[in-house]
Amino acid sequence: MRGMSETFSELRRLSDDEVIDRHDQSAQHTMVGVSHHLQELARREAANQLAAMTRLTERIYRLTALVAAATVVNDAVAVWLVMK
Repeated sequence: MRGMSETFSELRRLSDDEVIDRHDQSAQHTMVGVSHHLQELARREAANQLAAMTRLTERIYRLTALVAAATVVNDAVAVWLVMK
């Protein structure tokens, strides 16, 4: 590590646990303003929105599969009725 902070590539090479440990060490000697807490709230809101979008995407996928299956059944019944 050079000086007070890592380079971008050095930071990217750290594991999540290493980043958390370095944060915790720095936090003991750092004063934060209100933006620190506002940024954390924004991060949590973004994570919640991502989770909601993931759930909606899964529901849309299942609904699409259901509609496709219903279409196949409908086509099979239509063919059967025409051939009858």
